[in-house]
Amino acid sequence: MKDIIELVAVADFYRDFEDEAVLGLGDYKAITGEEATGEDGEPMQIRKGDKLLLKKTEYGAVDLLTEDSAFVCDFPGDFADVLAGWSGFFKEGKAITVGQIARAYSLYVDIFEEEDNDCPDGRVVTNKYNAIERLLHVMVGDDEQILIKARAIVENLRVPGNGDDGSWKPICDDFRALGFVVVDGNAKGKAKPQSKKEGKQNVTKI
Repeated sequence: MKDIIELVAVADFYRDFEDEAVLGLGDYKAITGEEATGEDGEPMQIRKGDKLLLKKTEYGAVDLLTEDSAFVCDFPGDFADVLAGWSGFFKEGKAITVGQIARAYSLYVDIFEEEDNDCPDGRVVTNKYNAIERLLHVMVGDDEQILIKARAIVENLRVPGNGDDGSWKPICDDFRALGFVVVDGNAKGKAKPQSKKEGKQNVTKI
C-alpha cells in the first residue's frame, strides 16, 4: 500500500487561511485583490496543472503537499475518500501540457521531412529522434511500455479528415487514454494560469 501518491491540480484553487479546512476554487488575487501569500511560507494558491502529493500521516489523516513537499492542507479519511470528495480540485495522475505534445509531434514532422529529402542528413534525423526521446521521458516517465505507446502517438502522421479535426484534441485524447491529465501550457511543461476573468467566473467555496 502506497503512503504517497502523485496528483495533478485540475483547477486553480486556494487555501483559505480564515478557515484552514476550506479550499476555494478560482484565482485568489482576482477574487480578493490581494496577493496569495500564505502563513509561514505555506502555499495558498495552486494552479491548474500543478503537481501535488497526497501523503498518509500517522494520525489517520492525509496531507496535501506541493511537488516539493510544502504543506497545503490536511483531510480526514483515506486516499479514496479524499480523491472522491475533492475531484473538482485534483486527481491522481501526471500532468503534461499541450505545448509538450505539440513540440514532440513537430519534431517528428521535421524528421519525416528530412527523410523525404533526396539526401537526408542522418545527423539531423538522429538528433531530432534523441530530442523526442528526451521530451517523452520528461512527459510520461521512464516506464518502457508507456513510452512505447507515447512514441506511437507522436509518430503517427496526422491525415486531415481522417478522424482528425485539425486541433490538438485527438492527440491529447490519446494521452488522456494513457491516464495523463493534459493541460494548456508551454513546451517546457509549465501550465498556463487562468486569466483573472476566468478565475472570478469559477469561484466556488466548499
